[in-house]
Amino acid sequence: MKWKLKKENDEYSIKVKINDEEKSFSYIEMIKELYENKKLEDAEYDGDFSDTEKESVDSLVNDINEHVQNFFEHTNENSYEEVSTDSNPHP
Repeated sequence: MKWKLKKENDEYSIKVKINDEEKSFSYIEMIKELYENKKLEDAEYDGDFSDTEKESVDSLVNDINEHVQNFFEHTNENSYEEVSTDSNPHP
């Protein structure tokens, strides 16, 4: 998933790009994509964005990716392996 930000006449809009298909932004779709793909791609900019605006969005994308990665690392560390029930541990 990639955010596609547009700035025109001081009006901002955001779309998302998923597998080369543009859609309206949806938090639910973003969470779903983050869960499935575990990262956001770098944002695309269309319009006259300042360097500060771009840095802010890029920083947000990096922070989201870092938190998602930490979440899945933590989840994997705390997962448990299925214990076989074929044998009796107390003979």
